[in-house]
Amino acid sequence: MQGKLEGEIGPRSVEIKRNIRLFEVNSAPARDLGSPMGGDAEFLMSITGTRVGNCRPRR
Repeated sequence: MQGKLEGEIGPRSVEIKRNIRLFEVNSAPARDLGSPMGGDAEFLMSITGTRVGNCRPRR
């Protein structure tokens, strides 16, 4: 498995990207459920957000 996590967090916004690559995925439970997973699998995820308004941050 290899992965990468990148992002920026600012006073009014957040942006995070995550990439995970699994090599040679070949598990019996996945095959038993009829999943076509065999070989490599890659997952890409992202989170973005913007602060709305002028509310004070909670501590």
